[in-house]
Amino acid sequence: MSWVVLQVMSGPRSLVQLRGKVKVGKQFVKLSPELLYNRVYQVKNGEPELASGEDTYDGPVTGDNRGFIDDNTAQTLTSEEIIEIRNSEGGEALINTLVQNSKTFNMKTQFSQEKYLRKKKNKHLALFKILRATPGNIADTQYSQKPSKSIRSDALHNLLALGNIHSDCAVLVYDDIGGILLGSVLEKTTGTVSVVRHAHYRDHNLKYFGIKVNSERISHVLPENPAGTYDSLIVASQEPLKEILEKYLPLLRPSGTISTYSQDLMQVAIVYEWLIKETLAVNVCLEEIWTREFQVLPERTHPNMNSRQGSSGGYIVSGNKVISEIS
Repeated sequence: MSWVVLQVMSGPRSLVQLRGKVKVGKQFVKLSPELLYNRVYQVKNGEPELASGEDTYDGPVTGDNRGFIDDNTAQTLTSEEIIEIRNSEGGEALINTLVQNSKTFNMKTQFSQEKYLRKKKNKHLALFKILRATPGNIADTQYSQKPSKSIRSDALHNLLALGNIHSDCAVLVYDDIGGILLGSVLEKTTGTVSVVRHAHYRDHNLKYFGIKVNSERISHVLPENPAGTYDSLIVASQEPLKEILEKYLPLLRPSGTISTYSQDLMQVAIVYEWLIKETLAVNVCLEEIWTREFQVLPERTHPNMNSRQGSSGGYIVSGNKVISEIS
């Protein structure tokens, strides 16, 4: 049974299989392989049911929000009454009652009304989506739970692109993020993939890619591996990067690609300076991964207010190996 990402609309992501029961908010729902990807479901009596979709409003703007003051007096229902209605009549009835008892709802713009309803649905209804377990979704799910031991999807995709990972290339992988990097490389190439087993090596995330840890596609770096064996060296680690490259850079062929990732700016800065000073690589580049997410809707395109912008996705040093002296 393959894995999927369960996205609770008002909560976290998790990796699950489409069988048995999982918890969504305060309710349990029975999952099955018949569920569709990227569709919003609502939990009703322990079963998933497609949530009713509403078209995004794109008509003329009426109403004005400028005179509203957020002093928690717009809603006439008390907290006790809200809890009682939700427990006795359900989430949909509660949302209708909240709208009827709001002093400001009818004066809001259509955009604000839509946003208000969406917020209340996510809070009071058990809504969720099923997403494919792509490398990016797996990375973001694990990053949301343990940021220091994972990698964001934007950083992962940049790391793979700068490493020139493609079909039928020989790749040497140093993975310190639980197998996410190794699994992503295996998905992109049909060539030889070798992994370095080190003190902090873990591969528990490989199962989410549908890859067995003893797969014949994975080999392990041996001391007798000849120099110039690999086309790409790709590293994701919080350990000193310079020490890793000093040991494994000789296994990379001339003009092979180097792509290293760390959340520690000092580590990548040391590698950047070392590669240039020792003339070990050309096209050496140090970059910080930072992504701004946008909401794109008619007349209201703007940066996503609750996105991950403002936080760094880590740092990458990349380049192409050169031999400065030929004997």
